[in-house]
Amino acid sequence: MPAPLAHAATITVTTTADELNTNGQCSLREAITNANANSQAGSTDCSAGTGNDTITFGVSGTITLCSTLLIQDTAGLTITGPEGGITISGDNTVRVFSMHADTTLTLEKLTVANGKGGSKDGGGSEGLPVMGRIGVALSGCDRERNQTATSLHAQAG
Repeated sequence: MPAPLAHAATITVTTTADELNTNGQCSLREAITNANANSQAGSTDCSAGTGNDTITFGVSGTITLCSTLLIQDTAGLTITGPEGGITISGDNTVRVFSMHADTTLTLEKLTVANGKGGSKDGGGSEGLPVMGRIGVALSGCDRERNQTATSLHAQAG
């Protein structure tokens, strides 16, 4: 008998704060942590991830990151910006996203800005390192003022 299909969750971000706590607001970091773990490991402020999840936004503006957002959801993850727009900024100090092997990330209708990567973290391109067998799809996205310490744009395993 085949294994049951995992149903995807929609997790809605309700704050532009970069936080990992329990305060009644779901942050992007908490939503990604929950999607990665298929649970509420990041915070009970956000829905649990359950498979090929989608993160949406109930806010607009800029999310300024304190550290890189790690994508480990091997079932796939889609992050879709709101109509009012959302910018995810590395504040010229951190890479915006880092992905592990065998993951797929789709970014829609958002801006990835001010990401800073280095050669020690797998190279990558403009705030998005590419390490191992992964897939990145961009739709209606902008990349602004990102930098990397290497000319390597992709690294496949």
